[in-house]
Amino acid sequence: MTEEPIEKQPTIERRFTLQPVETRDQEAGDGRTVEGYAAMFETPYDMGPFIERVERSAFDAALEDSALDVVALFNHDQNQILARTGAGLELWTDDTGLKYRFSLGEQSYAQDLAISIRDGLVSQSSFAFSIESDSWDTTEEGRDRRTIQQVRLHDISPVVTPASPATTATIRSQQPTQPKPAPTTKRDRAVAQLAIYNLNT
Repeated sequence: MTEEPIEKQPTIERRFTLQPVETRDQEAGDGRTVEGYAAMFETPYDMGPFIERVERSAFDAALEDSALDVVALFNHDQNQILARTGAGLELWTDDTGLKYRFSLGEQSYAQDLAISIRDGLVSQSSFAFSIESDSWDTTEEGRDRRTIQQVRLHDISPVVTPASPATTATIRSQQPTQPKPAPTTKRDRAVAQLAIYNLNT
């Protein structure tokens, strides 16, 4: 009996680091929208055994896939799902990197995350992926360098310790909307003029 070949599952990589992370000032406000950069293009970061960078086109194929299914998590924890493509998660790229945006739900862990971001305890982001294409070379200092060329994207996450300290996570400032004053009616103007006349007589 011939055994069926077992299809190898792609290795999912997540970008954490044990290096110290700078705390960045966050926008103040009572907003509920989280946004940030999960990856920064052409910005090398230290993975320990090697240096890594992300090409500008690394996410193009993934974002153009009509079956794209990416979740927003906190610290890549699937027990703390915050949003999903098709359910509030926006993903796009610009000249800087892979950007995301979503609105926080009512879950207790979502509220805890909002507090942590506002307090500057969580200020950066990460992404989980399986590699479709990469290349390797050597830096001038003799270190191995990996260039991520194309990925399959699984999640984006505000995180405590990202691999790339250049990533960001913020709460968008939302100031309460002040109600517009109601237009003054003819009767209001007449009452005001009468009051002024009475004061002057």
